[in-house]
Parts: sequence; structure tokens; C-alpha cells
Amino acid sequence: MWEQFRRAQAMHYLPQSEKFPAQGCLFNEAEQLNDAPVDNDDPETETITYTRKRGRKPINPNLPREVIEHDLADSEKVCNCYQSPMHAIGVETSEQIEIIPKQVKVLRHERKKYACRHCKQQGTGSKVVTAKMPKQPLPGSIATAGTLATIAVSKYADGLPLYRIEKELSRVGLDIQRTTLANWMIKTAELLFPIYQALHQILLKEPVMHGDETTLQVLKEPCKKAESKSYLWAYASPEQSLTPVTLFEYQPGRAHHYPKRFLDKYAGSIMTDGYSAWRMLDNVQHLGCWAHARRKFKDALDLSPKKVGQAKQALSYIQKLYAIEKKAKNLSPDE
Repeated sequence: MWEQFRRAQAMHYLPQSEKFPAQGCLFNEAEQLNDAPVDNDDPETETITYTRKRGRKPINPNLPREVIEHDLADSEKVCNCYQSPMHAIGVETSEQIEIIPKQVKVLRHERKKYACRHCKQQGTGSKVVTAKMPKQPLPGSIATAGTLATIAVSKYADGLPLYRIEKELSRVGLDIQRTTLANWMIKTAELLFPIYQALHQILLKEPVMHGDETTLQVLKEPCKKAESKSYLWAYASPEQSLTPVTLFEYQPGRAHHYPKRFLDKYAGSIMTDGYSAWRMLDNVQHLGCWAHARRKFKDALDLSPKKVGQAKQALSYIQKLYAIEKKAKNLSPDE
């Protein structure tokens, strides 16, 4: 009980970090592995190393290039020694990055209309034929497919809320309310749902899958208070998959029937944390997550006055496993 009290104090008042000496980054926590040496009882030897300063990273060669020529004035192309003209022997190059601000243009569609003069002369009435518009993702909307894609990337890939996107568009001369942007994203999600379903079927064919859930606050949700918690469930294929897929599913709660319905008839292995809802899945092999297991040992080590004991030894073992996994990451099964 005393240790639990100290742990609660540490969670409330102290900075949170799961690192311990000579550890580095960990798999599934910082998306990296670390092969730093683990703690042991051997005498330490001081090693002096010299680090060479790294050069500037080259600019992506696939980016478009615009060549700007700089030349001498005619008066500077004369040699000072004999006043004879100098000839060009080459160029000295350097590169800079020029970022073009977001640009907006209006696509004015002019559909040609045709009628028959002969029919008009005969008094039979001339049928008017108008060229058709290309199929649009949202018929009747001013948003093109490119506009919808740009807003979706800003919101979901870059994490910008709609009110910031609204301000960003306002700076380039577009007055579009965030409610309109929200409706565009809802309708875009409906259009993309068949792709989501296809990816779902691909994910269910994976022999191994990762699962997790996180809280999400949804405003003005029916039958729920604004401050109540909803959940975003995440399902992902392993890093080595030839068809990598990561899918998110919103659900109002955290009950076990949500992942059970999503993973219906799945019979592979799934790696999750210790939450009990995952353990209630049938016909699957449950895999434990080392990062979550390690966290318990780290909590125990933090509460140890001398920072020694079985918790530290367990952390060292886990770190050795991470080092082995890092070395074996790019090896074939036979290797």
C-alpha cells in the first residue's frame, strides 16, 4: 500500500519517463530499438571518442529544380592582367529550398450547348444538347477531389482542427465555414468506406495483428455528455507485412464486443496490452506486449530507494531482447 501511495505521488508530481541508465529508445514506445549496453557489475572503462561533424543532408533529388543563372557583368569578364576577354570554364552550384505558399484557383466549367438549325427552321423545335460534366465526388458542391484530399490530409495526417483549416483558407481568400468542411469530410468518409471494407478484409488475413484503444472526446454526441469518453480502436498489421494496413474504428465505449465484432472469424495472433476486453476474444492466440510488461518493472524500480534488485535485472533482460530483435529485424527466417 505504501508503494502504491508513492507511485501515485510520482505520477502526479514528477516528470514521467520510462528510461533508465544506458537504455535509449525502446520498441513500441519510441518506434525504435536500442542496442546500447545493459547495466552489469563489470568495472567501467572510460572511453574517449571523437565525433566528426556531419555534413548537410542532400536535398531530395526527386524535387523539381529551377535553374537561376548568375553571370558577371561584361566589364568583369576582362582579365586585369592583359585586358583580354575571359572565357567560361564551368559553374559553381549551390541549392536552396523555395516553398511556394498554398495557392487557390477557381475552375470555371463552360459546357458547350448545341442545337439544330434545320429543326428550328422547320418549326419542329430544336433539341438542345449540352456537354456533360466529368463525374464529381460531391455533385453540386464547389469542392473538387483535390480540395477534399487536401483538407483530409490537413485534418487527419497533420492533425489540424477544422477551425485552423478555416483560418488558413481565409488567408488565401476563401470564406468556407468549418461546418461546411465537416460535412465535406463526412461525405468523403462515406465515399471511401468501400476501400475501408476492402482493407479490413486484407487485415483479417494477416497471421499477426496489433490492437489498441485510446480515449476520444466527441462533442454533441447523441445520448452522451460532452465530457464523457468515447474510444478509437486501432488495428494494425505487423511492420514486416507485405500489405501494411492500419485501421481505426470509432466506438462509444470500451466493451469487449467492439473488438469481437471487428475481428469476427479472425483466427490469427493478436498483440495487445493487458486490458481484459482483448482477452475475451475467441479463436485467437494472445500475445503480450513487452513495452507494457516492461512498464510494471520500471514502476517498481522507480519506487526502489537503491534502484537495484529484481526489477532492474528484469529491465536489463528486456533490453537485451530488444537488442536481439533489432539485429534480427532484417534477417531472413533461416538466418
